[in-house]
Amino acid sequence: MRIQLNQWMVPGSAKMWKKTNDKKAINHSHPFAQTMSFKKENSENSFWLPQVPAAEENSMYSQLTKSMKDDYKTKKVLKKIARGEQLNEEEMAHLAKIAPEEIQKAKAASQRRKEIERQVAAAKTKDEAEKILLIAKQEAIVAANSKYSQAYGEYLMEAVSKVEEKYRQGKSLGGEEPESSTGLDIRV
Repeated sequence: MRIQLNQWMVPGSAKMWKKTNDKKAINHSHPFAQTMSFKKENSENSFWLPQVPAAEENSMYSQLTKSMKDDYKTKKVLKKIARGEQLNEEEMAHLAKIAPEEIQKAKAASQRRKEIERQVAAAKTKDEAEKILLIAKQEAIVAANSKYSQAYGEYLMEAVSKVEEKYRQGKSLGGEEPESSTGLDIRV
């Protein structure tokens, strides 16, 4: 009897299966633990477990995790550029490894952020400022959904979020406090 949970696990492969009688041999921390396939022999106590050679397993997973960490770190640094935040020395060194077109997209998003900040600061009413922020968010969403400028869209969304956060916290970009939406404002 064979229970197969993943079609990419080839049951007939001799290299891939290891026979064991120990039910504790199932390593639940193994990456395939949740999706393992089991082969039962005639006896109830004998199992065939998937086996990946240790050398291949370590190199494959370490390369995968290293590349995922690098991608995450790269996105984090580029989003920091888009938000207009200062970079530390480690991040500057990491930037040297990044593709120049990604850096240009992050810098373009940062420039657009500055324009949005100026527009929000020049807004005469709260509604006008919120309309500017809404239009900027829509621009970021359209860019993120475009197959040519997905990265720019992500960076622009970070930049717009930063402008909106500043505006909402009362750090009005024009020097004035934004109007409060709570309570009554009665002027005589």
